[in-house]
Amino acid sequence: MLKEVNITAQKKSTSSANLRGIKKYFDAHNGDIGNYLAGGGYVVGAVSNWAGNVIKSRSLYGVANEITVLRTAVANIHVPTSALRTAGKSLALTGKLTGGLGLLITVYQYGGGQISGTEAIVDATFGAIGFMGPIGAAISITYFGEKYLRETYSNDTLFEKPVKK
Repeated sequence: MLKEVNITAQKKSTSSANLRGIKKYFDAHNGDIGNYLAGGGYVVGAVSNWAGNVIKSRSLYGVANEITVLRTAVANIHVPTSALRTAGKSLALTGKLTGGLGLLITVYQYGGGQISGTEAIVDATFGAIGFMGPIGAAISITYFGEKYLRETYSNDTLFEKPVKK
């Protein structure tokens, strides 16, 4: 004889289940995600700022309504000087904003106990170094790249993490 089984359907909202899953993921990996965002902000900021300054300096040689010729290894590119100047200013501003965002994320991580004071100071310092021309950008990219690779692939951290109470 077969047992009688009652089955009741329970409608589960897929979107709320997805949101709970995303929240759970962020809670588990909040420090990692913050590191990626801060490092990315610093790197994008440094590169954008540097590229913007280079483009602005190149566009200063031309009159606003003329064409500036950018010499590259592949071909010469003819660009309206005013467009070049605007692109340079936009890139430089984007660089400053994303670098500032990286700094805000670092401060948030430190305030939330995700990173130590030493890590916050070193991250902010290497972020600032990234704004010191192409060599500074290369140094900053190297630091954040090495930090990312170490923490992602070796499960080893560059700095001791604060103990959660």
